[in-house]
Amino acid sequence: MAMPRDDDRRYLNARHLDADRLLVIASVTASILFYTLVAPAWSTAAGGPPLGGATIVALVVVAPWLIFHLMFSVVTFLYHTHPRVPWFRTKQESDYFAGQVRATIHVTLPSWVELLLHNITVHGAHHVDPRLPFRHLPDAQRRLAGAFTDDVIVEPWSLMSFIAITSACKLYDYDTHEWTTFEGTVK
Repeated sequence: MAMPRDDDRRYLNARHLDADRLLVIASVTASILFYTLVAPAWSTAAGGPPLGGATIVALVVVAPWLIFHLMFSVVTFLYHTHPRVPWFRTKQESDYFAGQVRATIHVTLPSWVELLLHNITVHGAHHVDPRLPFRHLPDAQRRLAGAFTDDVIVEPWSLMSFIAITSACKLYDYDTHEWTTFEGTVK
């Protein structure tokens, strides 16, 4: 919500948004200053060679930021892209049920991974009610899947399923509501 759309602004508090932006800028600036000015002196604590401030900033600030965004992109792709998932060109083409239940995938992972990721993998229930605490998402997802068996997409994660989905879902044809490859073939 760093740069909210106009239709999102109606429920956002402008003062809170500005305070949040200021807090993010201040914390990133403080981190960069600390890791540039103070951390190089500490980099020899384990007996290794001294590291420059720019190297430490790259390792401690930039690399985790890049890893987070890579992971976020993969997760976003996994939970919104599937041969059975419809996408919609405009809000008028969709409704709440289609957008929140049919357009998300419950990618199942081992329970320890779901716990580690605070149940972000329980994505359909989150879309239906984003206010649910993460600890209630698995139960809510089970109830959702039980109530809408034909509409809830469950995909056990595996490298093979990931490859199959990324192979089949290259482009979305909004007129036919089908995923196609780059060659235009429907899989």
